[in-house]
Amino acid sequence: MSDTTRTRTVAATLAPYCLFVFIGALLHVSISYGQVYLLHIALAALLLRMVLLLSQHDKVAVTAPHGAMELCAAAFVTMYVVSWAWSINYLHSVPYVGYMVIGVTVMLATALLCSSRDGLLRLLRVAAVIEVIHIGICLLEIFTPFRLPVSPFSHYASLFGRTDKLETLEATDAILQQLLRSPTGFHWNPNNLAVGMVIVLGFVLNVRRTFWRWTGVASIITIIAYTASRASVIGILVVFAVYIFALSPRRLVVTLASIPVLALALWIVSSNVDAVYERIAPVVGAVEAANELFESRKSQSDSIEIRQQLMSNSLGSIRHRIGIGVGPGGSILVQQSAGGQAAQIGSSHNFWLEIAVDAGVLALLMFVAWYVLAWVSCVAAALYSSDEVFSYVGKSLACSMAGFAVALVSASSVLYFPPMWVMFGAVIGLRRARKAEHRQRVDAALGLPGSEAWASILR
Repeated sequence: MSDTTRTRTVAATLAPYCLFVFIGALLHVSISYGQVYLLHIALAALLLRMVLLLSQHDKVAVTAPHGAMELCAAAFVTMYVVSWAWSINYLHSVPYVGYMVIGVTVMLATALLCSSRDGLLRLLRVAAVIEVIHIGICLLEIFTPFRLPVSPFSHYASLFGRTDKLETLEATDAILQQLLRSPTGFHWNPNNLAVGMVIVLGFVLNVRRTFWRWTGVASIITIIAYTASRASVIGILVVFAVYIFALSPRRLVVTLASIPVLALALWIVSSNVDAVYERIAPVVGAVEAANELFESRKSQSDSIEIRQQLMSNSLGSIRHRIGIGVGPGGSILVQQSAGGQAAQIGSSHNFWLEIAVDAGVLALLMFVAWYVLAWVSCVAAALYSSDEVFSYVGKSLACSMAGFAVALVSASSVLYFPPMWVMFGAVIGLRRARKAEHRQRVDAALGLPGSEAWASILR
């Protein structure tokens, strides 16, 4: 059996397990007990199947990273893991190395599933079903008493190894009722939910059917509004900006034409600002209470000032360590050692800075290079691909990645946020699927059977 045939056989064998991992990543905390998620079970099943496969084959060809984007990704992951060698607390860094391994596994599993046009299409359908259900659950959480059993605001949370957050919150009955309208969805935390919805927004915005597109967009904006995630609101604007300006210049004309209508709407709203505020004040109170609950803030200090303190602590650590980092997860120890409210929050709430603090400035540069090259790859697929599936996925990922780059600062950390790794995996899969499609067209033009064409040329 040739290496190519063996590799395809292994990939086909692992595909169901990779799909299990993909589903577990999207469902995240929604199916879990304590700190054990469905994703962890899926990863264990995948690992076991890989071990069995390796025992059955003498050798398995492994596809090495190729291209600047994948090399930058490999360099970033390597630098992050290697920074464990000079960690300020080796034991504390262990779970963060594990988070990185889990994230990369999710990314590679997703890339394997969507490394062809048909694979991309199948994965889109699975993701669409899951996210439609997710959006529906979030809207139910906002407008009805419904809660997932594992939700922090569910009275059944203790049955699933979790704490009922409402029991630990000191607030009036009115605030508690308002708090129950803050959605958490599959991600436990309102901020994480908002970040995840920014990713989904890119795909919904590029749906062809007008009714489903704008129904989905309105639903997602509503969900993010009820989470009160400022960075995610900016992320929405970035997604729309990319959708309008970068991916279809023709939409710019429509946008400019709609400015007078938008100006009129803003004037009407501003002239009735008091009435509007009276309607949204309960919502603002509810979501701010939710954010305080999850970030352990007992005072009424401005969150912007707290973020400035977190940023100052992070930059101070980078200077102190001369840019080499403090080791995986060390950014939490940096904030805790600084004292004050930063110690209560713990995390940096800025993944860009978190990387520099943990793994060093060079690792951050590799991540930025990876991110930019991945985004450019998606834009190229969006603008130059003649295939509608590749074009749709390219447009959607270009929008999602742009918005996510801003929205991620609202989450405590996205290192252990599986949807991010699914997004990265989809980018790699899209790139490889386009290359495979191009190679097949070249093979057909040469009149040679598939991948054997290249071997024949070399001979």
